[in-house]
Parts: sequence; structure tokens; C-alpha cells
Amino acid sequence: MQEGPSLLTRGIDVALQVSVADCHGLNSADAGIIYLVAGQTVTIIMSSTAFDAKLELLRPDATSIQDDDGAGGTDARITYTPTISGPHQLWMFAKSNASGAYRLRIQ
Repeated sequence: MQEGPSLLTRGIDVALQVSVADCHGLNSADAGIIYLVAGQTVTIIMSSTAFDAKLELLRPDATSIQDDDGAGGTDARITYTPTISGPHQLWMFAKSNASGAYRLRIQ
């Protein structure tokens, strides 16, 4: 896993890399923190041609929203309107402990 969570913001569209050394359970993963404002919808998309992508957004109340293939094919998408403002943890998974490049977009 990476050394610590990255701070994520709306409007990013970045190319990233995950490796088998970034293991979280049975999957390779990166993590980040995004501050969301109540009532403001956010869409998070993770796409990769190297592996099957999965997203998990952990809300401040410790419940989670997950998606695996919601953006079509093996790409993941979460669209969420928070009810409380605050930091949310975002996990970007490469299923089956795969590695490779991926793209993360937050709108």
C-alpha cells in the first residue's frame, strides 16, 4: 500500500499506477482522502485496460459505497451525494491483486 493517503479533489483527471506491492486484502489498492460537502454530488471514475477496477468510498459514519463495473466493461464509477460534509476515504482497487496503470477522474 502507498505510504499514506493522498489528498484528492474535484476536477482531477490523473494517470496513476498500482502494483502488487500495494496490497490490501486480496487486491492491489491505492487510497486517498477527499473532502465532500453535503448536498454536492460527486462522480468518481476509475478506468484501466490492465485490470478490473473497483472503487470503495468510506463515509464519515464508516459505511461504504462500492462499485465494480458501473462505468462499463471493467471500469468503476460511484456517483454520490453526501448528506454530511467531511473527509471521505477513497480506495482504488485492482481486483485479483493485479498491477498496472489506471486513470482516476473526480467530477
